[in-house]
Amino acid sequence: MAIKSPAVLRILTKWTEELRNKFSTPDYYAALSDAIKSQKGTVHSLLFPQRKMLDEEMRREEIEIQRYLKSAAKENYDLQVRLIRKELKRASRPLDGLELEEVCGRYSIEMLNSLHSHLIGYLNRLIHGLASVSKRFYERSEMANAGWSSPPDLVTFTIGDLLRCKMSSKEKEILRVYDQLKQASVRNPEKLKIIRVKNRLNKSTNDILVNVKFNNLITAEIQLAVKV
Repeated sequence: MAIKSPAVLRILTKWTEELRNKFSTPDYYAALSDAIKSQKGTVHSLLFPQRKMLDEEMRREEIEIQRYLKSAAKENYDLQVRLIRKELKRASRPLDGLELEEVCGRYSIEMLNSLHSHLIGYLNRLIHGLASVSKRFYERSEMANAGWSSPPDLVTFTIGDLLRCKMSSKEKEILRVYDQLKQASVRNPEKLKIIRVKNRLNKSTNDILVNVKFNNLITAEIQLAVKV
């Protein structure tokens, strides 16, 4: 499978990193308790005494994911061997420079498609792993008896630059646009809401990064760069 859009590839890669980091967190509950919320929007007091159980389930699933990665690495190696052998078998005589470039090109395309497929497979495995942890934790704990109608959702998507745009102008104009964004966020936050601002005017980038959310759904990054 080939991912033709660089933007989609970037998003899938960042999402994979986000989910993978959950399994590399020593104390999952302590680091991410704010993300584990009940239907009422507050962290349930039941989760604190059950934190060890949740971390145990995360470590258990991490072992399974490591096994998956080892198996995927072996499959990828076997695929490389098969592709090389196929190309060598196709060539009935020593290859000249141009023919060798064509062989390398075909091999590179095949490997790129394989890596894209591996990325999607890995992302799917991480999502499945987090869903499994949530289900087992829900069944082992007393969450159902405490009023939770469903397991906690451990799968998150917090990429802040799903969409990106950039504006470059003089400082006065940049500040005017930034002020308009703030006014729009206050006036109609359901339509456009500022969720984070990073002032980098004192850095080499000389800009302001504004993360906004459109229609409470799509997150975007607006880069306001000041021309020197």
